Amino acid sequence: MISRLGISGRGGSGRLWRAFSTVGSTSTGHSASVCVVGAGPAGFYTAESLLRMASGRFNLKLSIVERLAVPFGLVRFGVAPDHPEVKHVENIFQGVLENRSVDFFGNVTVGRDVTVPELMQMYDAVVLACGAESNRDLGLPSEHLQNIFSARDFVGWYNAHPDFTNLPVDLSETTDAVVIGNGNVALDVARILMRNYEELARTDISNHALSTLKRSMIKRVHVVGRRGLAQAAWTAKEVREILHSVPSVAPLVADENDLKVSSVDEQELQSNRSRRRCVHIMKDAYSKGRASEELAGTKKELVFHFRRAPVEFLPDDHGKVVRADFLRTVLEGDAGRQRVVGLDDGNRLKLPAQLVVKSVGYKSVPLAGVPFDPKGSTVPNDRGKVSGGKCFSCVKL
Repeated sequence: MISRLGISGRGGSGRLWRAFSTVGSTSTGHSASVCVVGAGPAGFYTAESLLRMASGRFNLKLSIVERLAVPFGLVRFGVAPDHPEVKHVENIFQGVLENRSVDFFGNVTVGRDVTVPELMQMYDAVVLACGAESNRDLGLPSEHLQNIFSARDFVGWYNAHPDFTNLPVDLSETTDAVVIGNGNVALDVARILMRNYEELARTDISNHALSTLKRSMIKRVHVVGRRGLAQAAWTAKEVREILHSVPSVAPLVADENDLKVSSVDEQELQSNRSRRRCVHIMKDAYSKGRASEELAGTKKELVFHFRRAPVEFLPDDHGKVVRADFLRTVLEGDAGRQRVVGLDDGNRLKLPAQLVVKSVGYKSVPLAGVPFDPKGSTVPNDRGKVSGGKCFSCVKL
């Protein structure tokens, strides 16, 4: 009966209920065992839903398996240290761990210590909630120079993720940093780079990152996106915070034309209230001088660039990045289907950059014994159910 279960994150509760309603109640002695691979938010929300649905209806034995020694995944290692309120969800997750039906197994690497087929022999169902454990690349030969990092690695570094504690971040001679991407993670990285030492010391940022940031010489951070302001994926809360609530930052817009939206952009914004708000916040800040040259000079400069695509990174004699070059881009196509077209017209944006952080997305990696689509970095599935039996995926459906 369990093999009919289909899970697609927290939103799959309806299918969960339909699957488990056929199992029966505890009075008839029915029981089920489920293994959740991954102790991040997806894994815990899945476990929470399973426990709630099993309560009073059937006996559930739940195991949560995690590669790291500690649970909570992105909540512990992905949330910016100056956003402690976001981590309060750990209280909910801790309640799951304290449930007598739940066992947590840390330091277990699925695919090395145990395989998914082996887990499927031991449990009635296996849920893959191990997330995207790799980085998307830009596809540029020069993107692996010294002091160029993915946002995933850089965020793990300042959050004390054990995989990244020794990341060789050098800020001692860095005056200009470039963050590539227009999402919340890009703003997190920019904000951490620009906060004063005293502000960061009051957070739970890792000691090694705090020590490195204390020696930082950063004067300017450029946030560069391939698309326009109307397509920026950050939230209103994040953009408002970095424009108005970080005392050490003077936000600037490199080109006033970057604030313009096309008629096609306007069509897209009509159906996206969140992005309309973000456009309004940015334009309002610029018109009031908060995002203009007036506040630069005594503060660290945060410079926004839109419609620019990275094309090359240049090193010094020791292989460390010193400059980032960008092509101008245009958007072509109908609303909701605009694509980025690079224009190599000789008018490149050349930014000094002794540090580059690429915030261009993550991708999943294959697990032994589980089907995998390398093109889309996804686990092929039918509404969450992986082909071939009783395995279910929360891995980038």
